[in-house]
Formats: sequence, structure tokens, C-alpha cells
Amino acid sequence: MKEYYKYVEDVLNDKIVVSRFIKLAVQRIEDFKKRPDIYFDEREVQQCFDFIGLMKEWSGKAANKSAALLPFQKMIVGTIIGLKWKSNGARVAKNVFLLISRKNAKTSLIAKLCAYLLIADGEQNPFIGCVATSAQNARILFEAACNYLKTIDPNSETIKLSRNYITLPANNG
Repeated sequence: MKEYYKYVEDVLNDKIVVSRFIKLAVQRIEDFKKRPDIYFDEREVQQCFDFIGLMKEWSGKAANKSAALLPFQKMIVGTIIGLKWKSNGARVAKNVFLLISRKNAKTSLIAKLCAYLLIADGEQNPFIGCVATSAQNARILFEAACNYLKTIDPNSETIKLSRNYITLPANNG
């Protein structure tokens, strides 16, 4: 959680150079946290970060190293996972539309988040759907998710990987 809060602080205090829109988005998220009907679930956010950290990178120079999130990715994931309604504990974000420029690890970020939502979120019968601009991009995302999951279940003992689906029989996911 320390990196999450440091990133927020650094963006808001101009220690990290970001666009005006990113700074406004970070400020908006901080304003959301101050609302009386919303709370920020630090415990679940940390659980998500810890789960993702158990996975290993599977390609490139970082292969076999922890798949831990970058600070800006922690801000995104923390916001999606952590903002909840006080009335029922449900997440504020039900759907996410994410725009990130090229070569900023979009695919790995989404693959890691989907793995968490399928396996460690605690929901029965989870369905996680992702949309891509092409079948080729969708296949790249699916294969990335499979590869990350293989790093935590190399023999597919609990996670079942098929041609087009990833399932977790333990939670009917």
C-alpha cells in the first residue's frame, strides 16, 4: 500500500510528471475516497497486490521475476478493487474502460487483474470478460493470462486452461 499512496502523493505534488488528465483523475479518485457513502478497502487492495506478486513474469528480461505491479498500475488496480459502497460493500467500479498508450504493459496489467478476479476475489461463479480491438489482441491477452496462471499452477491442478477459456472448478469460475 505504501507505493500506492506514494504514487498518489507524488502525482498530486508534481513530483511525477503526468498529463493534466492523469492528475485530475488521481484527484477525482482521492475526492471519491472522501465521500461519506464510499470507503477504500486497503485490506483487499493489499491482498490483490500480494496475489499478483506471487505470479512470475514469463517473458523478456524480467522472466521468472515477480510479476508485481508498477506504481501507476497499483493506482489503477487499487482504485478498481478498493473503492466500495458503504451500504453494501460492493465495488464502485462494475465495468472498467482503460486507455493506456502503447508499450505500457496494458496486456500484463489486465491479465494479472483478471487472474486475481478469477482466483482470489472470493466470488462464486465469477465471469471475467475482456474486450479487445481485434481477435489477435484478444488472443494475446488470453495467452498472457494463461502464462501468468501457469506460474502459480504449473501442472494445471486447480486452474483449467483450455483453448478459449480459463476455469477454476473450485469456485465454478
